Amino acid sequence: MDDNELHLSPPAQMLPQRMESGGPYRLLHCSGLGDKEGVMQELEKGVEPNLVDYDKRTALHLAASEGCAEIVVLLLEKGADVNSTDRWGRTPLSDARNFGHEDVCKILEAHDGYDPLGDSDTPCCMIGHGEVDMKDATLIGEGAYGEVYLVKWRGTEVAAKTIRASIASNPMVK
Repeated sequence: MDDNELHLSPPAQMLPQRMESGGPYRLLHCSGLGDKEGVMQELEKGVEPNLVDYDKRTALHLAASEGCAEIVVLLLEKGADVNSTDRWGRTPLSDARNFGHEDVCKILEAHDGYDPLGDSDTPCCMIGHGEVDMKDATLIGEGAYGEVYLVKWRGTEVAAKTIRASIASNPMVK
């Protein structure tokens, strides 16, 4: 199978599609590119807006991931499921937040979009340090054991505490 083919997961049949042939692959492809004309053409042909790819990602997931606000609105108007989940449990809102597309987040939230990852009660200690964007961190407090920064986590501002190097390197600290 070459890169231009895509298998659809159930309930759709497993049919290889090529972008040139139109159909499901083209809807997904155009959605991620922000190609409104292409998306409209496929929807007018009767392509289901909630069709999923191999990873259970919908056109709405792809548009949200790429920050294509106009496509997000169009897909929602055509009946796309705002809270569809992919194979990793991510919704379109999860993806929009992860990539920092605040305008898309507002649209999805206005349509009752849910982010099972960002809207959870996960304790901060459970969040992997690799998921926190320290690039534009702003120091907002400090104490004897470390500093607290305002940072981005999946597009949402959160407070992150860092432990002072002198403490972290101490073998007595666990």
